[in-house]
Amino acid sequence: FFLIKNIQYENKDFKINLDQYYNTSIFDLDKIEITSLIYKNPIINSFKINKIYPNTLKINLKKTNPVASLYINGDLFFIGENEKIFKDDKYSKDVPIIKGFVDLNEINKFFRILKNSDLNLTQIDYLVYHQSKRWDILFKDSITLKLPIEVNLSTIQNATYLIKDSNFKKKIIDLRIKNKIIVSDE
Repeated sequence: FFLIKNIQYENKDFKINLDQYYNTSIFDLDKIEITSLIYKNPIINSFKINKIYPNTLKINLKKTNPVASLYINGDLFFIGENEKIFKDDKYSKDVPIIKGFVDLNEINKFFRILKNSDLNLTQIDYLVYHQSKRWDILFKDSITLKLPIEVNLSTIQNATYLIKDSNFKKKIIDLRIKNKIIVSDE
């Protein structure tokens, strides 16, 4: 009764294998199971499934947008706005490159702060993670921002004011010492 005979994808770029749901009643679909299956693919940011009676599922999958890239064992991977690592040759490589070994949770924590700041992420060339567990941000215009171990939104905002100031001509902004901003040309 109302068995699934057709699965349609709105965007033809990529699909998820849902063949196991063919000949299953459209009323018996387990939402939690399907959601879990779809989100196992790290490139998916969101999805929508419509049941079209009597026998069709219409699926709209939305890809995540990359926020950074990193090399793992010589292979290029991306970190998506969905906070997952994925590999895809179709994406532009015009996102910041992360250098240094860093845990995905640390990357996501850092990007949540950057996302909430006024910093222009498209101007970032590299993000360097040091063994001391702190970040440096290298911008495309050759400005380097050295951050303290404990980074918060106000730290990033203080640096953003300097970076956006058209009269600011220094190359290094050092915020590693608490309550101090050190600027220099070298």
